[in-house]
Amino acid sequence: AGERFPVFVGGLSRSTTREALLQHFSAAGEVAYCNVAIGGEQDATANGKGIGKVSFTTEAARRRALDDWNGSELNGRRILVREFGGGGKGEAAASTPGGGGKGGGGGS
Repeated sequence: AGERFPVFVGGLSRSTTREALLQHFSAAGEVAYCNVAIGGEQDATANGKGIGKVSFTTEAARRRALDDWNGSELNGRRILVREFGGGGKGEAAASTPGGGGKGGGGGS
């Protein structure tokens, strides 16, 4: 099946490329997709923080990225790796302390 197992990556430097993100996370497992979005690109003086999404082909690789890559350094910045919002598993939402994003605290 073509199911993907994504993670959110925050705190990327403006110099981080898609290729750098792919290389950084490929040690966790096979990456099916990755993308980088850097904010503040119009302002050359901005020290914008970027975000990214990395999707793995297996749950084991996703779990390894969450457990081992959160707080790792990429291009001189300590990055944040979290569950990607909108996942269908209740456990995923419950295990995201300080979740961020839009929306409320789901649960009962």
